[in-house]
Amino acid sequence: MYKKVEDQKTVFLQYKERLVVDGISTEEKLDAIRNKDDSQLSEAFDRSVNFKPFADHLEGPKWKGFVQTEDSTKSIDTGFDSKRLIEIGIASVTVPDDFSVHPRIQKQFIETRKEKFTSTAAQTQNLDWATCEALAFGSLLTEGYDVRISGQNVSRGTFSQRHAKIWCQKTGNTIIPL
Repeated sequence: MYKKVEDQKTVFLQYKERLVVDGISTEEKLDAIRNKDDSQLSEAFDRSVNFKPFADHLEGPKWKGFVQTEDSTKSIDTGFDSKRLIEIGIASVTVPDDFSVHPRIQKQFIETRKEKFTSTAAQTQNLDWATCEALAFGSLLTEGYDVRISGQNVSRGTFSQRHAKIWCQKTGNTIIPL
């Protein structure tokens, strides 16, 4: 599927070609429109660097004098055995030998995560959000709890960070390592 997508022209180029072929516009006019839009986006981005939002629903006079009561929270032991977390971390990216993983996912996701848990520094390694999320899900699963995450694209993650489900590039089959 990645190959098919890679071989496609961008939507912009397809639309531009169609407008030119149909005589609706010229390449020069369309390039000028795109350059103007790109320029506006760049200017907006440059302005955003110094933007300081004010969240008046979280700050300001509405909350003056607000005090959290001490008896409203409980302290719960949420610890988990570090050796079991290492096992979960490795299991979260273990796929069958005959499973053809996309090379980028293999390198940037699977190998990177396995290295975090097989190196001698595994106890002190900085872990990314998606790895910690996998450890949390895996620890709950090993304790017998069900885990359900919902929403669009949850198996891959919004920014392609989660990869809870991995696709075989040859067959299109999927697995969920946890």
